[in-house]
Amino acid sequence: MGILCVDFTSAFDIVSRNIFLQKMTHLGIRRAISHALKNCLAGRIHFVRINGCDSDTRIITHGVPQGSVIGPTMYCTSETTDLLTNTLNNVVAQLQEWWNRNLMVPHP
Repeated sequence: MGILCVDFTSAFDIVSRNIFLQKMTHLGIRRAISHALKNCLAGRIHFVRINGCDSDTRIITHGVPQGSVIGPTMYCTSETTDLLTNTLNNVVAQLQEWWNRNLMVPHP
């Protein structure tokens, strides 16, 4: 058993909305829900306020709102889970070969 932790820089800010919506379709999410998600993500703007002074607004074309239920859904798809499972299984197999070659026994 092992744990792999990867912290992607600005993951919620840079993720492709199109890829997310394609994953939702692939997972069988109904068209109406997919359309609602697309509308929720479209037309979002961003600005910064410091001491009451606002920056210019910018249209946000990537990412999802942090703190929403949409964000974790983007990363918890069967495709992602399968990829990570296969990768971890390969790493474990390589580790087993190494400890066998070196006559090592891991703690249970």
